[in-house]
Amino acid sequence: MKNNKSSKIKTRLFTLANILIAYLAIRLFMATSGGILLTILTVVFCASVLLYLKSKAIELSRTHVVYLIYVLLLAISIALQDNKMLQSVNIWMLALSLNYWLLVVVGARKNKQLDSHIFYDFLDGLFIRPVKFSKKKEIAGKKSSFLTIKTNNILKIFLGLVIAFPLLIFVLILLISADAIFEQMISVIFSFKFGNIWQDLVILLVAMPLGTYLALLVNKNIKAKRIEHRQIKPIADSMLVFLTILSIFILLYALFIVASIFSCLSLLTPNGNTEVVVAVARNGFFQLLVVTLINVMIFWFVKLFGENTKQIRLALTLIGIETLGIIVSALIKMLFYILNYGLTILRFNTSVFMLILFVCVMIFTFSLWRTFNYTRLTVGVVAFCLLGLSFNNSGNMIANYNYQRYCTGKIDDFDVSILNKVGVEAVSTALEIYQKTDDDNLKNKIKMYLSQSQHAISKQKSMITLQRMTAAKKIDDVLD
Repeated sequence: MKNNKSSKIKTRLFTLANILIAYLAIRLFMATSGGILLTILTVVFCASVLLYLKSKAIELSRTHVVYLIYVLLLAISIALQDNKMLQSVNIWMLALSLNYWLLVVVGARKNKQLDSHIFYDFLDGLFIRPVKFSKKKEIAGKKSSFLTIKTNNILKIFLGLVIAFPLLIFVLILLISADAIFEQMISVIFSFKFGNIWQDLVILLVAMPLGTYLALLVNKNIKAKRIEHRQIKPIADSMLVFLTILSIFILLYALFIVASIFSCLSLLTPNGNTEVVVAVARNGFFQLLVVTLINVMIFWFVKLFGENTKQIRLALTLIGIETLGIIVSALIKMLFYILNYGLTILRFNTSVFMLILFVCVMIFTFSLWRTFNYTRLTVGVVAFCLLGLSFNNSGNMIANYNYQRYCTGKIDDFDVSILNKVGVEAVSTALEIYQKTDDDNLKNKIKMYLSQSQHAISKQKSMITLQRMTAAKKIDDVLD
């Protein structure tokens, strides 16, 4: 009885700690903060989970250390770099990695390894178990029964708040834009506040269900029985259907690759009209990117639901090889466009994405003929590529590449707007240009960018990264 009471107290304290963490996370999001503060919050959350599990004498999975190291490395990269180039992809990856680490640390995965059941592990662990309420049982004593029902009702109310809040905000925005008087009324309501009490109350109302969910995420995955997933069976007598589908695409892509060879040759040896050829390169890349993604979906669908026959494997192999050819064609087009007009965030990110996709398609193709955990390898490739990008100052690399091309006369103009788009990441190259260039017009534009960066750093004091602190010092040394 005493141990049961102690366990309940620990659970409540853990829930309160998660509500506090959720509250701080929402405040960071609203203040567009991040950097070191987000890193600290991640470390605190991981530490609170480990302490809670240790206090309840839960046996931890040894493999969780590998995933924990990845989470912490990703969190550290956010403290070091601004990573505006990644456009919050690293933040989403941190959230996914953190959630998957929770499943690993409590041993809640189906096969206790990262495999093709990753989708089901996420579905069960993050969405089904935390919100699955216990059925009402006949409990001795009316008080215990009442408390059980009351607790479940409170959790259901919290769940309703979590589901309704995003939709409420969306509908509220639509109503505000639809009626001017309603807009003024809402403006008056939100402007009436005693200090920040109103804002803090709203944040707390959102943090309570979110923090409760985080606590349930850990507790329900500890207690829940492992859900046995039925293996997906191939569709009966589907070989001829799938072979017909694959054959059509194989022939289509074969024709395209032949035409693409001539197209790539024309890009490498343009006949006078460079602008026309560049336009073809620019337009062709994104269409091919979509085609590649469609091919990956076809590949995955047939591999999942098709019969594992030699004919199907051979057809999928041909699709895989042709997809690799399409990716190469797309990259050649983008490379030609970059050589003529320089790098941008979009050109850099899509090129990197296509390179990663190239590796993933190779892995898928090899998995048709060799048995290995291709899911873990694919996820590992994507995860560590993103980690590498998170530690790399890609924004400065883009700015430096464009400036070097401009200095050698390979591109006609140095686009200063690229510096504004990548933010403080390009400060090092901007300072180098400012000190070296003899072009007064370019120098003035660079000075304006540096002044804007200096102002942004001083204004967003809650956004703290090592890169920002270093950039601020460098700008002060040169401009002052």
